[in-house]
Amino acid sequence: MLVDPEWIDIFERNRVRVGVSLDGPAEYNDKAGRFPGQRHHDATVRGLRLLQDSARRGPQQGWGAVRHRSAYPARTIYRYFVDELA
Repeated sequence: MLVDPEWIDIFERNRVRVGVSLDGPAEYNDKAGRFPGQRHHDATVRGLRLLQDSARRGPQQGWGAVRHRSAYPARTIYRYFVDELA
C-alpha cells in the first residue's frame, strides 16, 4: 500500500500508528523484501516522509530494523536510517 495524504487523514482521524518496512537504501531495499527486483524504495520513502510529518503533529513514533546477519553491511544500513531518514 502506498501512503498518500488521504491515508494520512484517515490514520490521524482514527489514531492509527503505521509501520513501514524498508530494507535500507534503494540498492539494498529493491533487492530484498516482498517483491525482489521491483523498484519501490522511492515510493516507500515518500510515504514514510508523510508519516513522519504526521507523527510530528501527534504522538511520537519510533522505528526498528531487522537484518539477517548475512545480509547487507550493518553500518551502511544503520547510517542510512540515522542520516537519511531520521
